[in-house]
Amino acid sequence: MPLEPVLTFDVVEDLADLAGRDAQLTQCLPPHVSAALACRCKAVDADALADLATAGSRDTAGVAKVSRRIIELVSRFENSVATNGTIPRPTSGNVTRIYNSILGHHGPRETQDHIQHIWEETAWAEDPTPVGPIADLWQGAHRARALAAIDKLGEAVGLILLHGCFLRLRGGALPWPVAASLIAEAGSGPGPGLGTARDLLRCCRSELNRRVPACGPDRLQGRLRDQAIRDCRLQRIGPVIDAMFWKPSVPRGDIKALAQVSDRTARRDIHLVLETGWATAGSEKGPLRLAIPQTAARTVKDHPENTCG
Repeated sequence: MPLEPVLTFDVVEDLADLAGRDAQLTQCLPPHVSAALACRCKAVDADALADLATAGSRDTAGVAKVSRRIIELVSRFENSVATNGTIPRPTSGNVTRIYNSILGHHGPRETQDHIQHIWEETAWAEDPTPVGPIADLWQGAHRARALAAIDKLGEAVGLILLHGCFLRLRGGALPWPVAASLIAEAGSGPGPGLGTARDLLRCCRSELNRRVPACGPDRLQGRLRDQAIRDCRLQRIGPVIDAMFWKPSVPRGDIKALAQVSDRTARRDIHLVLETGWATAGSEKGPLRLAIPQTAARTVKDHPENTCG
């Protein structure tokens, strides 16, 4: 899949928008809120894929097969690479090594040769060559699409490269919808097949739209607080949610003052926010951290302000 010889204006606009939204995701929210939001988005998508993967009717057999494939590949990738820390710089050698790691053994020699061939085929040929993040994203998208079509297991290579090109700086997990766009064939998967680098970039931009609250952190905080109060049926939970929104962790001893209650009632409130999924903790006595439960998924992920564009 050779690259277009010139970065046309519309491509640059799309890529600049993608880079801007990616930066906005890391800047508009406290990092721990951004991480909780990404975790919730992925969990919702994983549940949806799992439902598709268990479909039993003959009409949905193809969808179920592709969905199971997506789950298998992304799980393999995360278990062998993403959970171990940093993602290596995306070079043909690194991609081959990670690919072999996912397989648990050395892949076919022809596949490894194909990876190297795609690297050469999709290299910039112009003189001087385009440089910078915009050019890197465009080249990475071309390579990811080409690598995803290598062979039966080649989709994993595309996943690796996409992870390296688009998510390496943040270190986040690969979004399920983007993985689906790389793996699913047209007409047989959870969504339409994507045949070009432009389509892949549009998918990435759409995924970022779900994670960047267009309303800004203050209004998002208000929405989460209101939803938590409804879930817990306690108005005094509001200040607790506000504290967890702006602080990475809140000591349990602070809940008494935040909710303005007795020690016994504070313990009940702590149990309530944990039970309803609005908080998480590393141990029985550990500090509370904000979580976004299933009940808040529509409030955050599917709000109209986040799903346009």
